[in-house]
Amino acid sequence: MLELFLQRQNKDKYTIVPEQQAQLCILDLDSLNGQKLLQHQRNHYPHRPMLALSVRDREIDGVQFLRKPIKVDSLKTIIDFYRNEPIHKNADTETKTPVKIQKAESPPKPSVQPITIGQPDTEEKRMPVGFAANDTQNAVRNLETLTRITHECCGTENSTDLVNGADRDKLFYDSQNLFQHILETAIARCRKDAYPIALHLPGGKSITLLPKAGVALTDLSDSRLRPRCLMAVKPDEIRFENPRVNESNLLRLSKQTPQNMDALLWKVTLWSARGRLPLNTDIHAPVHLRQWPNLTRLLSISPFLRIAALWSRTPVSLAQTADTLGMEARYVCAFYSACHNLGLVQLQTVPGGEEMVQMQKAEPSRKGLLGRILNHLRAA
Repeated sequence: MLELFLQRQNKDKYTIVPEQQAQLCILDLDSLNGQKLLQHQRNHYPHRPMLALSVRDREIDGVQFLRKPIKVDSLKTIIDFYRNEPIHKNADTETKTPVKIQKAESPPKPSVQPITIGQPDTEEKRMPVGFAANDTQNAVRNLETLTRITHECCGTENSTDLVNGADRDKLFYDSQNLFQHILETAIARCRKDAYPIALHLPGGKSITLLPKAGVALTDLSDSRLRPRCLMAVKPDEIRFENPRVNESNLLRLSKQTPQNMDALLWKVTLWSARGRLPLNTDIHAPVHLRQWPNLTRLLSISPFLRIAALWSRTPVSLAQTADTLGMEARYVCAFYSACHNLGLVQLQTVPGGEEMVQMQKAEPSRKGLLGRILNHLRAA
């Protein structure tokens, strides 16, 4: 079924190749040697994305799961999600050459189409990649992690030009049919009612929002939540429920690790926007930072700090921010989208705009008798 889907229906987009050349690994975790194949992939290709197929929900760090029976649309959505993910090729495992570290200023370019998908090699002919020293291994992993987070938050579209105009689909996004909008609605409702709300998601997962504590309880890992942020949500796919247990008991009895509610909405917005702006955002209006975001506790990358410093010092438009700071526009768009959703920024009226014109037109009508007398005396 998988070969039929990849080679016949989507032969122009996906290609099955040997595992050494693959950009994405898909494996059946329910097979007799499923765990062995998983460990083989993690040892030989630790930075390659993996999609595991299983009849049960599983939680393994760095592995995306798709529950059986497989739906073609879900499979295609996940594969397309990884199309623009940064893929780092490991050194040949048969050589002893140490891995070279790339400079952080020049992250590797995203993979080009068609995406290649490898089948796990059951013959364990190779040993895990060797590193010259532990510090080299840590440096490579840190760089891989930083690049991955950057692409997950800001996308890979480097050509977005805010000043000269850009493709509307690449510059703006509509969150109305995304999970982001569902989460926004639930947070606003629970804060207004001051009562917990539970969101029941497909697959038996849930997110419980506790407004008084300002936290969210969930058994959904980031690796499972992130792809969901890019998928269109059907109206009846997520169910709201008011738990009968009060908030203090929910927090005390839950075995789930609580996370800050605003931090959850922040990262969901970043994953949904992926370097784009909310629909109909005025890119020429100056941006004022109303409140400094706590970037030590929020999902963040280094460009965000520079943007926050600029906007807190002087209002600058989105179109000018990237040029002023000499950075890619996708970082500016991502940071604005996240701040906007938490109410941390506001757009100011452009001087000379429509509001200023209306004020100027209304000014003569406000002159009373004293104003006319002063004008008469000045004329005299």
